[in-house]
Amino acid sequence: MKPSRKSFPLLQFFISLLLISLSCSEKEELIIKEQKFIELYAHLLILNEFDNDSIAHLASKSLLDNAGVTFVQIDSTIEFYRKNPEKWYGIMRQIRDRIKELRSMPLNLDSLRFD
Repeated sequence: MKPSRKSFPLLQFFISLLLISLSCSEKEELIIKEQKFIELYAHLLILNEFDNDSIAHLASKSLLDNAGVTFVQIDSTIEFYRKNPEKWYGIMRQIRDRIKELRSMPLNLDSLRFD
């Protein structure tokens, strides 16, 4: 028995609905919790100051691996917070304060622990 042509639009609708639902839930998983993001991003900005890009990249990759985070998640989180300028401003102030604290102590990526 051949499916009727009328069933295809309905099937397409359900598939579209499913894909939209999945893409929304994936985006939520890409957003890093605020305090974890502040800690990670502060360290990444400090590591970015190294003259050697290869060393900075390797150290950044190690930091993110230790935290169980990817560069895609960092980018998604930045984009998420930039859509809310008041929230982004508050987070950037906290990151600035954290960078000041970090610069006052020796850099030790092995001692970092993330929840």
